[in-house]
Amino acid sequence: MRVLIQGAGIAGLTAAFELATRGAAVAVAETRHDLGGNASWFAGGMLAPWCERKRAEQPVLDLGRGAADWWDLATPGQVTRAGTLVVAAPRDAGELDRFASRTTGHRRVDQDEIVRLESDLAGRFRRGLVFADEAHLDPRQAMAALHEKLIAMGSNSVSAPTLKLFPVSTIRSTAREARRPTADCAACAARC
Repeated sequence: MRVLIQGAGIAGLTAAFELATRGAAVAVAETRHDLGGNASWFAGGMLAPWCERKRAEQPVLDLGRGAADWWDLATPGQVTRAGTLVVAAPRDAGELDRFASRTTGHRRVDQDEIVRLESDLAGRFRRGLVFADEAHLDPRQAMAALHEKLIAMGSNSVSAPTLKLFPVSTIRSTAREARRPTADCAACAARC
């Protein structure tokens, strides 16, 4: 299968990587001349499915549980597994309790433990929640690592991915000419 991915942000590079590892010939198109400057470049890089579950559907948690492991395999050394600390000012204690009631995978912490986890928060918060199994990564480094992997795959595979940076206006005609399925990943992160 030959696939054209539109957008070289986290979603586009991840889709290209997954498809390429499964044998697809993948081309990635990006409007910019290099990586960066898109929504993914400025994202927080949180791998926080338990926190996201407060507002998201169950599949977000189910799929998100394996996200840190996936990133560890795809981009070794990029994931930091330090958990997520959620705090609220004393006047917002009720909001912290509501957050706790709508999520799982956390434990409650007091102000002493908050300071042990994050010393800059000393004296500011009395209670919090720790989601120990959550992680984060630097999206810029992750994008660069995925880009490098895709380039390396190109030198070792017949169905190698190519990374082409060209204007989106040419993508539709290029996809038509190449007779490829097109995955439009442009601004995927911005829509979340």
